[in-house]
Amino acid sequence: IMDNVDEVAVDEIEDNAIAENEAVEENLDDDTAVIATEDVIQDENAVEASAPEVAAEDEAIMDNVDEVAVDEIEDNAIAENEAVEENLDDDTAVIATEDVIQDENAVEASAPEVAAEDEAIMDNVDE
Repeated sequence: IMDNVDEVAVDEIEDNAIAENEAVEENLDDDTAVIATEDVIQDENAVEASAPEVAAEDEAIMDNVDEVAVDEIEDNAIAENEAVEENLDDDTAVIATEDVIQDENAVEASAPEVAAEDEAIMDNVDE
């Protein structure tokens, strides 16, 4: 009987120990979940707290992007103006050259007429 009582007592002690271990593990799981939830809340709070700073950084970045875009537009406009001016200079030089050629051609074309006038003048001088 006493052996049986001892076995029952040992079984009861083991069952109690197992139950306590399960309760401890369940409590640890709950605590871990609470801690994880608290960590998430802290992370969310940190994100919310840094939101104005992030917004300011974003605004500064966009301001810089705007400045770079304006600078690029200005640089492109300057380059286009320089190209137009250079093209105008080239066109002006071509036109001036064509004018000179036309003037030379006109002089050459009028050469016989001028020679005839000169001859008429000299004939008149002679008379």
